[in-house]
Amino acid sequence: MKKLKLVFSEFSSFEGSLFRYSLSYSFLLALFPMLIVVVMLFNNSVLDIELLLEYLYRFIPESLIADFIDYITNRDYPNIVTLIVSLVLAFNLASRSIFSFMLISARKENYNIPKILIRMKSYVLFLLLVLSVTAIALAAGFFQYPLAVTLTVGLFIVFLLLYKMVTFEKRPSHYGIVGAVFSTAVIILLSQLLFTLINYLTSYQSVYGPMASLVIALLSIYVVSSVIYFGYCLNLVYGPSYPRREYKNDKLYNWVITQVQVLKKKIKVLIKWKQK
Repeated sequence: MKKLKLVFSEFSSFEGSLFRYSLSYSFLLALFPMLIVVVMLFNNSVLDIELLLEYLYRFIPESLIADFIDYITNRDYPNIVTLIVSLVLAFNLASRSIFSFMLISARKENYNIPKILIRMKSYVLFLLLVLSVTAIALAAGFFQYPLAVTLTVGLFIVFLLLYKMVTFEKRPSHYGIVGAVFSTAVIILLSQLLFTLINYLTSYQSVYGPMASLVIALLSIYVVSSVIYFGYCLNLVYGPSYPRREYKNDKLYNWVITQVQVLKKKIKVLIKWKQK
């Protein structure tokens, strides 16, 4: 019971509220760039774009993103360079959601590391998450799993990987399961209830008119971000840890920092030599 109170205290604290808002804002910025990356991967003969859309419309109003997805899927790129540039820019923006979460994790775990290294790692982790989603979609298409099974297993794997990857502290192999189970169960429940409650028990349509879809999307992003952060808090309190705190890739980070410092000194020496 004390641990559960600690989870709620962590979640509802002033710092926790700021983290949730920060995470929501990052997800909001990353939404459409992330759609570009994922839809481009799914829009071919191997991956089923309709399966992806069926998932998306459970969490984001169809009226908000349907036209945008049609634009992506029907757009003709004049050459491969244009396609690569578009993907790189979208990838850069979309990975900021992982970057935001890693900043939170570094703060919680008292790990001092230059932000540039966290940013570089966020690119790698976002790529791994995209590859994981692609692999899950391939498996779902190959084995013809029902949508409910695919969604449940897929979300659990994605959340488990997310919680494992954003932490800097070394943890046992089963770390992240508690948060992943909670986030998966709540997100699936929300996918069934959120839009129903909004459409039937609120007056967003009458108040906001054509902007109702955007308001609902913003609310959905905040709720989903809160669920993901609560899962992170559960892992923080209930998740297993080693008696002695150690950090992952600590030697690599220190080596990179040392090399950067050496490079800065060499540049300063070179500048002074040229000034003479």
